[in-house]
Amino acid sequence: MDASLFYYTWGDAALTMYYMEDLLMALGGLPEGAELAFPEMNAVEIYIDTIAQFSQVGILAVVLGYMGVFSNERKTGEAMLVLAKPVSYFAYWFSKWTMAVVLVLFSYVMGLIGAFYYIQLLYGGIPFTAIISSSLVYGLWLLVIVTITLGVGTFFKQPSTNSHY
Repeated sequence: MDASLFYYTWGDAALTMYYMEDLLMALGGLPEGAELAFPEMNAVEIYIDTIAQFSQVGILAVVLGYMGVFSNERKTGEAMLVLAKPVSYFAYWFSKWTMAVVLVLFSYVMGLIGAFYYIQLLYGGIPFTAIISSSLVYGLWLLVIVTITLGVGTFFKQPSTNSHY
């Protein structure tokens, strides 16, 4: 999991929407007679659009990044090395969960800072209370996603459910 993925996912929505007409013209423009009208969007609409984009790409990255954590360690024998010591299953699982949460929330905050910077720069301000409340709710949603992903991943013995070969 890399913070740059989250930063790019959040930051590129604001930049793409702002420079779309310039990008189309630089790439050859539209065919004769074609017209493309872009709606004027405000800062809150762009912020909502970036959250929607993060919901698609970001959640997929979290699930794909952490779904095989336990099964990979079982496959390579690392889990047996750790659990041979006086470490409980809960402590083992909780340590993996803690690091996943720290990394995902750090990446989320970095992406949020990037999005907030570009939205402020290109579109104007967003009410601070809206950013804090949406960030807290979405941060809780990310905790649920990480917990479910790691929880389900403990039941699989192979990194993928279709690894029959």
